[in-house]
Amino acid sequence: MRILVLLFYKFLARVLNFLNKFLNVPRLRNLREVVELSAEEMSSDASTAVADSDQVFCFRPYEVKRVKYKSYTKNGRSRPFARSGHRIVCDDAAIYCFGGFNPNMAVVTEDDDDAGSRCLFQELWKYDIVRKEWSLVMGPNHVLPQELASNAMILLGETLIVSSVPKRTDN
Repeated sequence: MRILVLLFYKFLARVLNFLNKFLNVPRLRNLREVVELSAEEMSSDASTAVADSDQVFCFRPYEVKRVKYKSYTKNGRSRPFARSGHRIVCDDAAIYCFGGFNPNMAVVTEDDDDAGSRCLFQELWKYDIVRKEWSLVMGPNHVLPQELASNAMILLGETLIVSSVPKRTDN
């Protein structure tokens, strides 16, 4: 049943995307368009007024808003640990999180040479946007790239591509 619901939502998203293209609905393609649009609107004539918020999206990088935290984990379900250096991509139905590190995760002792690798996360998580829950897609027991932090990741169709700069060997 869940699969049918997800397929329905994916189909609905594609239909809406087609209708938006057919009806020529203006879409945001990249950050540069937002900044240029905002700059044009703001510089047109300061005395004539500020742009109508229903018509123009203004990019405000330093605006801070307080939001109420809601925990969506139910019945002790899993979720990823806090991390840095990870990469995230998304499609219509899910957000994928790969790798990352958290130096606070490893307890270091004097004779522990492996502590640095324990703070790296060799895992791929998926956040289902419809169900609002995390699931571990691949963990340390799967074959995953060794580049776990500060890499690049892209979603091409249904394929995740992870890449990084290869190690330099001085010969």
